[in-house]
Amino acid sequence: MDELELELQTSAGESRKFEELHKESGLHVESETNWALEFKRLLELAESSAKEMEDQMACVQLELKSLYEKIAENQKVEEALKSTTAKLSTVQWELDLLKLEVQEVE
Repeated sequence: MDELELELQTSAGESRKFEELHKESGLHVESETNWALEFKRLLELAESSAKEMEDQMACVQLELKSLYEKIAENQKVEEALKSTTAKLSTVQWELDLLKLEVQEVE
């Protein structure tokens, strides 16, 4: 009978150990699950931020393209203005010459 009681106590002790291990295992799994969920949330946040950055970069590239086109157009206008100014200067010079000739003839 004593032997049976001793075996029963040993079994009860082992049962408690298994229960403790089971609880610890459950806590460990819960902790790992929480860590995985947090990691997933951070990954989604990083992906969202990366997508926003890509969108912003695309907008900046479009703005830069537009600015380069405007700069090119302004350069064309500036060249046309210089050319027109030079022609106007030549015409003004010729007009002044003609005025002098007219004055000499009179």
